Amino acid sequence: MEPVLAKVAGVAAETIIKRIRRMAARRGYVKDAAVAVTERKLESQYSGYWPASLMRLLPSGRTQKDIDRFIRTPELQAFTRLLIASHMLGGRKELRSRLFGSLQEALLDFLPPVGVPETGDRTVKDQQIARYRRALHRYGEKFCEHLSASCAEAAEDIKQRSDDPATAQRWAYNAVASDILQAVEDSLAHLARDVRQRSSLDWVPRYRELFVDYHREIDSPDITDRRTIDYEALFVGPTVLQSDPKTLRPYDDIDVRQDETSFRRFWATLDQSVLLGDPGAGKSTSSTVAAIELCRGIGVVPFVVVLRELAETDFYLPELLAGVLRRKYEVVASPESLEKLLREGTSLVVFDGLDEIAETSHRANLARKIEAVASAYPFLKILVTCRKVGYRTAALRENQFSVFQIGPFSEVQTEEYVTKWFAAQTGLRGRGVEYPVHDFLAASSEMRDLTQNPLLLAFMCVLYRGLRTIPADRPALYDKCVQLLLGDRDKHYGIVKDVPSIEDTKTALSRVAFVELEGENPNGLTVSQLVGDLVPFLLSTVFATERRADRFVRDMLTWCRGRAWMFTDFGPDKDHKDLFTFTHASFREYFGALYFVRTNPDVEGVVDHLYPLVKEGKSEIYAQVCCALFEQGRLSGASTVVTTIADRLKADFPVLLDQDLRSIFEGRKRDQVDQVRSVGSAYLAGMADGIPLSPDATRSLVKLALEQTALGDSAAVARLLDPSYRHHESILELMVEDLIASVDALRVEAFARRQVWFAIHARYLLAGAAQGVPIRRKAVESLNGVVKAIGPYLKRYDGVLDIEYAMLLQSGNTDSANFVELDGAQFCQVFAFLFEQYTVPIPGVGPSSTIRWVFDSFRSEHREAMPVARVAAFLRDFGGAIDACLDRLYELPLPAHASIADFGFEAVMARIVTYSVECRSTLLFLVAAQMELNERLDPTSNYSVDRGEVERWAGQVGVGDRIGQLLARWARGEIDLWSPPAQNTG
Repeated sequence: MEPVLAKVAGVAAETIIKRIRRMAARRGYVKDAAVAVTERKLESQYSGYWPASLMRLLPSGRTQKDIDRFIRTPELQAFTRLLIASHMLGGRKELRSRLFGSLQEALLDFLPPVGVPETGDRTVKDQQIARYRRALHRYGEKFCEHLSASCAEAAEDIKQRSDDPATAQRWAYNAVASDILQAVEDSLAHLARDVRQRSSLDWVPRYRELFVDYHREIDSPDITDRRTIDYEALFVGPTVLQSDPKTLRPYDDIDVRQDETSFRRFWATLDQSVLLGDPGAGKSTSSTVAAIELCRGIGVVPFVVVLRELAETDFYLPELLAGVLRRKYEVVASPESLEKLLREGTSLVVFDGLDEIAETSHRANLARKIEAVASAYPFLKILVTCRKVGYRTAALRENQFSVFQIGPFSEVQTEEYVTKWFAAQTGLRGRGVEYPVHDFLAASSEMRDLTQNPLLLAFMCVLYRGLRTIPADRPALYDKCVQLLLGDRDKHYGIVKDVPSIEDTKTALSRVAFVELEGENPNGLTVSQLVGDLVPFLLSTVFATERRADRFVRDMLTWCRGRAWMFTDFGPDKDHKDLFTFTHASFREYFGALYFVRTNPDVEGVVDHLYPLVKEGKSEIYAQVCCALFEQGRLSGASTVVTTIADRLKADFPVLLDQDLRSIFEGRKRDQVDQVRSVGSAYLAGMADGIPLSPDATRSLVKLALEQTALGDSAAVARLLDPSYRHHESILELMVEDLIASVDALRVEAFARRQVWFAIHARYLLAGAAQGVPIRRKAVESLNGVVKAIGPYLKRYDGVLDIEYAMLLQSGNTDSANFVELDGAQFCQVFAFLFEQYTVPIPGVGPSSTIRWVFDSFRSEHREAMPVARVAAFLRDFGGAIDACLDRLYELPLPAHASIADFGFEAVMARIVTYSVECRSTLLFLVAAQMELNERLDPTSNYSVDRGEVERWAGQVGVGDRIGQLLARWARGEIDLWSPPAQNTG
């Protein structure tokens, strides 16, 4: 097969395989596409497609170049693509035979007779034309035979490459075949006719240019600036998640392995799909950008149909598109030429806003019509956009359409959008835009739930530009957003003249949020439910007459309908009644908290309401807003709530370190108690970030977090130590006080030992060396300051070598005097202690020996997160004492609890080369000591061959003269660093 046909084979297979993969994925099978592999194989295997015997049948005056021109026509490529698909799906042989007759006629039309003189005997000319046509007809028969055989071979090759041994692929083939085979055969018949008729597509190049120019400008979200912006200057490609069509949950949430899809990959592999998203997620913009990119990238002819603009749901697509082209783009195209494009598979139709059809029956009819379009044009790319809520009532057939949804912005996407937004609004570039972006991201760091939505993120940018800050507490931020979204934007644009009272609207929405949060209405409330609940409520709180209350509610709903800013209509419920709800969960939580606090003014009521949420780790933002609003009406109200909940949590779920008590406690399993404490302590830390705290409340949080560190749980302390935490400075001061108190009880209290150990070795969590909640780098840097502050309280060497002394060495609070002042016997004991294995106070956090602490810091893949500077200082200080006692540092008593260890010596040596000669010398000496321990503990091994490696490393990295000489003698076996087993008194 020629490369042209090979490419066509790949395109044909791509559409079918995509649908097969979609069906297989629903059964848990996800297989890489065979299309690219097939194309490469076909292009290499069939590069000599046209045999010489076939070329000799060409009539006089025609060459292979003429046939190549015929093959490269869009009509024949589409014909061939569908022919391969028909072979793949077991199409009827007799139908293909009839179609080949039409194809031969098309070949005669495409290659008229040549070499016939214009003048001369008419009979002679007719005879020459007849001979030419007979010869070309014979060629056409063989051409069709060879084309059919090659297509059949390509189809079989593709099927074999995509067949799954687990039967999922075969099942999917059968499902696809029964569903679209008839459409494929219908398209074959149409395209065979097109090859002969060759409808004009002269308008397509100009239309592509007009489409890009028309859609590349998007509206600015700034309420003070109604200009449009080039999409490339503002648009950020979202994360697209393939989802289960039944549950609408992303596959990675339902135990089916499905990676996130980048936006580029989404549009590049687009087939017939639905794109879902929440209000403000960017469905319409993303679909339009996808159409532009496909148009500019691979020449797809895109069409956008805004469904709310349709006068009726019963339309004929080519005629509908002809009207769209004429009205929007001033392009005249015949329905015949449009149908040709749709059948060729080189077009994309975006049906935008299925959820925006208010009438439920019309929405369902539109869904069925789109399904009919997909069946009639099996190779047409189709993208339907719809809100997630409301899609179920007009869901498209699962065996035709893949379902995707737009995911929330990541931190990287948020930063990219904010950078583009400020650049577009200010005209600044480079460092000029870096400063406002940095300040905005810092100010909004605790509002990630809001910045994940593009529309809300844009409004926060507008808010920040006007105020030069973002309110630190959520109620203030939400209040500003309410004013911006409920009033200023509509007034500025002139969308409505009479905007409902903001205060009355807040009161009404607070009641709606409370009903949604307390009731069984997660997807919203119908108009009748809203009117039935709000009118009596407002009559008792705001309005004097029922008529005014009813009118206000209905006006508010009319005003909110279609506005995806805060509270809007979301689509119909199962009874086909329109639902209204909040566009973002944060707004529901804010208004729900506002209602609760207004109706529950005492501390005990707030604590009783929030305590179950704290234990279960639910609705943290809601709890934070409740506390912040409660603070507005009561002095130190939030602090009292936090302290009371912390005390209740510690009383109900105490910390018990004794292993004998970990099984049962008051009828509950110990791990369940630990889980509640872990969730609750982290929850309280996060909740307190957005509210003012008294010293007592701050101290309660610190004590609770430090208690959790004794269990190896870093979640709470990780949040408290984040530099962006509102009470960061106070937290550090109080933590130093508590840890100093713990130092005094190190030898007698396991709980205190665990807390100090955690402070010293939190970097192990940062580096991922242990299982647990990761701590951010800046939080660890803050903790390092705490460790430095408690250093003077750690005991010096007093003849007892235990875990406390290990903490002293690993805290970075030693200097050369700590070692040089020791006498020879004491220093040898300290040297041997470096290799002693001890029980780690917190499992999984920190090293099991000081020598492991040294090597972990240099060999870790996350070396930048480890205390390398602290270790280097220790090596430098310890090296001075080694040099002073070098004559005594051999035939030392073996450590009582040493172990074999391979700490990645090669990696350590590669990284130590840039450090001082004192560091390098000390480290090489410690490496030699560990290697010899390996020999002693495992006599059957060949560790002894590594002695020469140490000498080689010493020569490469460079060490002090005296240590270099001793290591050379050691490498030759003249001396040992550790005493022989018979002499060992350790």
